[in-house]
Amino acid sequence: MLRTFHTQQSRLRLPLRLLIDRNGSVLRRSAVAKPLRAPRITLTEVPGGVTIQRLPFSPSPRSAVSMSTSCGAEGAAATATAPTDSQPPAPKGLPPVAEVPAGMEAAAKLFEEFAEVPAVSKLHVRPAAGGKMWLTTYLTQRNLPANSQRKFVIHTSFDPSAPPAAAAPASLPQEQAADVQLIAPAPSGDSQLVFKSPAATDSSVAVVLQTWRGGRVVSELHVPKTLHGGLIADGYFAPGAAWSSGGGAVAYTAEVPASERTPSWGGPEALKDAAGPKSWRGVGPALEDWGELNTGKRSPAVYVLDTKRREVIKVPVNVEGSTAEGDMSFGQPVWTRDGSGLLLVGWPHTSPNFPTLAKKLGVVFCYNRPAYLYHVPCSRDSSGALSFGAAVSLSRSFLGSAISPTFTPDGAHLLFLSMDAAVRSGTHSAAAALYRLPWPQASAGGVAPEVVVEVVQRPTAPGAFPGLYATSTLEEPYAP
Repeated sequence: MLRTFHTQQSRLRLPLRLLIDRNGSVLRRSAVAKPLRAPRITLTEVPGGVTIQRLPFSPSPRSAVSMSTSCGAEGAAATATAPTDSQPPAPKGLPPVAEVPAGMEAAAKLFEEFAEVPAVSKLHVRPAAGGKMWLTTYLTQRNLPANSQRKFVIHTSFDPSAPPAAAAPASLPQEQAADVQLIAPAPSGDSQLVFKSPAATDSSVAVVLQTWRGGRVVSELHVPKTLHGGLIADGYFAPGAAWSSGGGAVAYTAEVPASERTPSWGGPEALKDAAGPKSWRGVGPALEDWGELNTGKRSPAVYVLDTKRREVIKVPVNVEGSTAEGDMSFGQPVWTRDGSGLLLVGWPHTSPNFPTLAKKLGVVFCYNRPAYLYHVPCSRDSSGALSFGAAVSLSRSFLGSAISPTFTPDGAHLLFLSMDAAVRSGTHSAAAALYRLPWPQASAGGVAPEVVVEVVQRPTAPGAFPGLYATSTLEEPYAP
């Protein structure tokens, strides 16, 4: 059996006419003068032969070429015909060769329908006039063509004493600008802090902080990369930003700055008024990161925006000789109810439960990583500047894990989750336990946490409580 068909030369971009025997050997090769534009070839079995159809790059039906090859006696010739509008490229009643698995079109349609359903990412409840409440809902929806997420906001006002049906209709969705990284409303509802990406032309700025109040921007600060790196609001190291009760400070988590500035090479650092080559810098020494979704990111640390003095301060944490730049990473900041201190979670870079591995291990979905809870006192000095005291360990002497701290509305107890069962067993995601500490009695340390919901080793019966499988508490679990 001989087969003749067209292919394409890679260098000359010209089609070839090949004559091939039944063993696949090329008997004759000849070039065709007319170039082809990357055609696709499909083969369809027909009675007495095989139809080879070239699908051209151009959508014009007249430019398609159909070739029929006889599968009969060896030496039969191949014929090629150019279809017209009335002559289909393949015999009627025969489906074309499938290039995708069966059912993919229905699966893609179903995927599109699922992608149209928005997901609630965050809720904020704030007091409004007349005893009503203001509910702000942040949603995301997948944008399939752009392979990204659309972010939008819906506002609703309601009366807490009225039935749910009496709530005012929700506002129309308002899509967030692409450069908005995080929105953090104040507890009072009269202000909000917006974290924005800097302009693409400003390579020296890590993030832009906009404070809004009374329907306008009252402050805009550009944080340089020498103070801290990119904002961290990944839901693990930090779910968002935390306002103090009086609104005078906002704590958030960001990457620490580069430890050193690399030298300038290739020319002067500034050309000034003379012509010369443009200088360049290296990225610096290789630093170990937390891996997975944190690849290429530096260690997280906690920073505070002083809204009164309009300045950003790094919270100094020195725990047993460890610092955020060295042996520990810090995040999940929460203010005490009276604003007299910050609660932080610290992750040691070398896990005590894996002493033979002297390196960071991944933290995404790895809840068997030790984490400890610390209290950092905070006050204002005589000049009105924020000052921070020495960090106090609240959990390290009792538990191998303490994450996601939150205060009760009256501030009498500090609640937090513990993955101590996962830390002790090495299981990545074992059941969690809920603990509480009396406050402010535990602020100086040395108070054993009290278990509220303990780990369930085995449910007592089918349908019984299986245990607490939660990796974090809500950012605002209590409504005002």
